[in-house]
Amino acid sequence: DLAGTLLTVTGSYSVTLQTAAQCDSVVNLELTVFPVDTVFLTEVICEGETFAVGDSLYDGTGQYSTLLTSSFGCDSLVELDLQVLAPIDVFLVDTICAGQSFAVGDSLFSSSGNYVV
Repeated sequence: DLAGTLLTVTGSYSVTLQTAAQCDSVVNLELTVFPVDTVFLTEVICEGETFAVGDSLYDGTGQYSTLLTSSFGCDSLVELDLQVLAPIDVFLVDTICAGQSFAVGDSLFSSSGNYVV
């Protein structure tokens, strides 16, 4: 705001002000307006995880806008498109002989039953 005028564009500005004693004062301003820096992110996380943007944590599928402060002290906008993947259930049925074992990942099974890994 320069003498009641909101300035939003880079440029040179000059305004003449008059004091109570009827003296003129000239104010010259060289203004640089930095654009809003916008970053677009597309991220995929697994259910139970979070994704951080600044101080904000997101854990659900959706589009999010987060306003941050850039290195110039201006607003910086992060547009996040987040996808959260649900866990995958795999059901295995197998038959083994006595004395054998069945491996799933790091787990070994050698007796009948239902297991969750």
